[in-house]
Order: sequence, then structure tokens, then C-alpha cells
Amino acid sequence: MKKFILTLIAAVIVGSCAQPYISPPRSVWDSLLRGASFGVMSETAKVAKRPMYLQSGGKLLQSDRAEEYMSRIEFELNENLRQPGIQIQRVGRDVLAVIMRDVFMQYDAPEISAQGVEVLGNLSRILRTHHMTFIEITGYSDNSPNTETNQRLSFDMAERVAVFMAQNRVNTYRMFVQGRGASRPIAEQNTEAGRRMNRRVEIRISPAL
Repeated sequence: MKKFILTLIAAVIVGSCAQPYISPPRSVWDSLLRGASFGVMSETAKVAKRPMYLQSGGKLLQSDRAEEYMSRIEFELNENLRQPGIQIQRVGRDVLAVIMRDVFMQYDAPEISAQGVEVLGNLSRILRTHHMTFIEITGYSDNSPNTETNQRLSFDMAERVAVFMAQNRVNTYRMFVQGRGASRPIAEQNTEAGRRMNRRVEIRISPAL
């Protein structure tokens, strides 16, 4: 009997772990993303956001520590996120970009995949540890004919990632969220393989100075 109970408990645990992640209802997205900005993470926008970020418990990084701090984050990203469908790039001296391609959020199924959940979970943990940073989350679509749909889809992808991070205790006052439709393709738009690469989410990490 004891063996049966232990087997049943193990099956319940495995079953619960196997449950796919489902984004919460859209009706609560605004409350989950309270403090997030919707637009580009420009220097002006970061300066404007700084007072709210500090009031939320955020801390600023000394400028002479920025390069070394971002290098530590880059090492963590490469150690924990490097896999097919993920690119980690240094943009200038102090900005890091994590590019997640369409394998994590299919065009016709916008929910985050199991692989995407694993990657975003690791990324959220790294961002909680290295918390003196701002985060820009940008969704991109391919060039399918309906421009309005492209724009809406790209913003939806970015918001879903931001909501996931908020649920994983990443401070939303650090976030900038935007959708940019089919702009800035990284591959050809006239092949399915190229369009799949262009459907992506890019996360840029910048020191909070």
C-alpha cells in the first residue's frame, strides 16, 4: 500500500510538471505589467523612468562598474541560455541582446512553448540576480500581408514575455515593452525558413545608471 501511495504521489508530481505554461487572462495583464513602459528604451526614456524605478526598490549601478557588471551577465547568459534558436550578442560596450526565434512562440500558436518557458525561467533568474539593469522586450513578426496583424502579433509576443517575467518576480519598473511588426528583418522574407527567423523576441539588457 505504501509503495502504491508513493507511486501515486510521484505520478501527480510528474503530471503537474508536465502541465504547459498558459499566460494569465488578458484582463490581468495591465495589473501584472504595472510600472512597465511601452516604447523604446532610449537614454531619455531611461532617465525619465529612473525615479519610478528607484521608488520601486531599484538600485543604480556606478558607471565605472558597468562594463564589468555587464560582462558577468554575459557570462551567465552564455552558460545558461546557449542553445539552438537563441543568440546572445554584445551591442556596443554595455548593452546585451538575447534573441529568441520563433521556436519559442509559433506564428499560429502565440503561447510560450515548453522550451521557451525553460529559457525564460533561466533568463528571469539571471535578471533577478543582476537587478541593476533596464530591460527592453521587443517582438517582431514576418512580412505577411496584413500589416495591422503583424504589429498586433509582435506586441502580443513581447507582452507575453513581459508577463511571464513579471510572474517570475522580475521588477516591471525595469521594463520597456514594444512590438515592431515586420521591421528590422534578420533573414530573407521570401522563404518560410527566413520568415520563421524573423518572427522573434529580442530582449536588450542595459545597465541602470
